[in-house]
This record gives sequence, structure tokens and C-alpha cells, in this order.
Amino acid sequence: MGGRCKKTLETLIGGVNQSINLEFDLENKDKFNRTLAYVWKDQLLLNEEIIKQGYALFVARLPNNKYNRRLERAQQWARIMGKGIWNPDKPMRITPGEYRRLYR
Repeated sequence: MGGRCKKTLETLIGGVNQSINLEFDLENKDKFNRTLAYVWKDQLLLNEEIIKQGYALFVARLPNNKYNRRLERAQQWARIMGKGIWNPDKPMRITPGEYRRLYR
């Protein structure tokens, strides 16, 4: 799955030396010092597209919430359409967060 995600992202970006823009919300880093950003290629929100293809999960990162509704809808669409990790032949039935809430 990771290889397909990488290939899709490379296609969306258009190869090396292509310009992308990072848009930051209220916080630029999470508690593990990872960069938190919305990634844009022209008018395309790459975060949304990768989630919509079923290659990533939407996880709310409060207080950053500018595109939460949009990203959540992308995940719902991927789930309904059986994309990527939601493939009906071997779907992820619940997200890791849902699993932790149910089985703690």
C-alpha cells in the first residue's frame, strides 16, 4: 500500500523539482516535533487527495482544524467507494483510533 501511495503522490506532484506550497494552521509541529501542514500543488490539496484515494487516515490534530470537515468527507468517500485501505476485498473495518476506543 505504501508504494502505491508514494507513486500516487509523485504523480500528483509531477516529479522532482516541482513546486508545492505548505499552509500552516495554528500549530506547526505536533508533540513528536513532526511538521503539521496542508500541502498544496496548484489548487489541489494533496492531504485531501491522498485520504480520498484511501492511502491515509484523517486524524484531527487540534487546535489545527481549518480543513477538518473537508478531510473527514474525503475519508468517508474513500470508505464508501472501497478505495485503498477500505478495499472491499480486505477492508480496514475500523480506524486505529476507533479500535483503541472500543478495546481499551
